[in-house]
Amino acid sequence: MKIVLRKVTEVQAIVHEWQQYISEHFYECNKQILSNLGVLYITDERFTTFINRFSSGNLAAFFNEAIQIFCRDSE
Repeated sequence: MKIVLRKVTEVQAIVHEWQQYISEHFYECNKQILSNLGVLYITDERFTTFINRFSSGNLAAFFNEAIQIFCRDSE
């Protein structure tokens, strides 16, 4: 259980870093915007294809799910 929790914490930290990166380099990325970006990553084939290049699986779907959990649980 500790390994799973640590992995979840690590993934959520990555999502938080992604949110900060967007805010610092592009525009203020609040949780609503981040959540919508997560959906875009799986509904827009251009984003899905690009993101999935970095994994052998469906990284876009995984990242979207992590984003949705982050936005829901950190309110």
